[in-house]
Amino acid sequence: QLEQTKKKLEKMGVFDVNKKKKIPLVPKKIAVVTSLTAAALQDIIHIAERRYPVCNIEVYPAQVQGTAAAQTICKALSAADKSGADTIILARGGGSSEDLMVFNDEAVALAVYACNTPVISAVGHETDTTLADYAADMRAPTPSAAAEIATPDKADILNAVRLLRQKLDKAMELKLKLPKIIEKLITEKGVIYFGVGGALGFDMLAEKAVLKLKKKYPFIKLILVLPCKNHNKNWKIADKLELNFIAKQADKISYISENYTPYCITLRNRRLVNNSKYCICYLNKPTGGTAYTVNYAQENGLEIINLA
Repeated sequence: QLEQTKKKLEKMGVFDVNKKKKIPLVPKKIAVVTSLTAAALQDIIHIAERRYPVCNIEVYPAQVQGTAAAQTICKALSAADKSGADTIILARGGGSSEDLMVFNDEAVALAVYACNTPVISAVGHETDTTLADYAADMRAPTPSAAAEIATPDKADILNAVRLLRQKLDKAMELKLKLPKIIEKLITEKGVIYFGVGGALGFDMLAEKAVLKLKKKYPFIKLILVLPCKNHNKNWKIADKLELNFIAKQADKISYISENYTPYCITLRNRRLVNNSKYCICYLNKPTGGTAYTVNYAQENGLEIINLA
């Protein structure tokens, strides 16, 4: 009987992995479908409050064994799905195969599958597997594990916020320093050799600084050096618009070759290095051609300015 039901649900696509929904990383509300007296419920609440105390936990009570259990589980799942929760946890602690049989009920598996809200199934122990597990978007080995899957760790969030703050501080510092760096370059050479993309390209912050200084110092020559005339044909629209914006401001556009060849990018970067005193890089760990260009610039005594 169980195998027949499983095959039937498989043919219906209930277990299709391509239909599984992603579990939200930062939920505002989690709906728990389980028995009010279950130890599993207390485990879920305790772990969720420890890991992510700002999350709201709502319980949708259901019988988890007995003749009426399937009907109450389906009803509770439907209510949880309509509650606006970000994630649903369907949970029950360990028990015998007979105790968990309700989670092999066809109606329960279909109710899990029908939920628009991502469902984590946490039924029994790690070795127990039910049709509800297969139908869910994710299976957790235990209710405690389900609570960990459903919630982020507040320590990880605080760490991410600290890293973001560091990046913002560095960006603000760069915003203040970069115009002075470029102004120094201008007063020393009177010409800016400008490459879009690659190790010697500027990000938009640098581009705006260059163009602002160009207005301040009209005698400055802005030379845009590109590998070839059609090198940007496969670029994204936003990148093409950015290049066009810079090209309109340039006093001269210099091309290495008429048509694209892999070597023309290397030649472009060498020309930029040979005509510059500074190498602008905005990658933390440059690789490939970018790494080659940075190394080439260092070998030629250029000062490396890393915007990353």
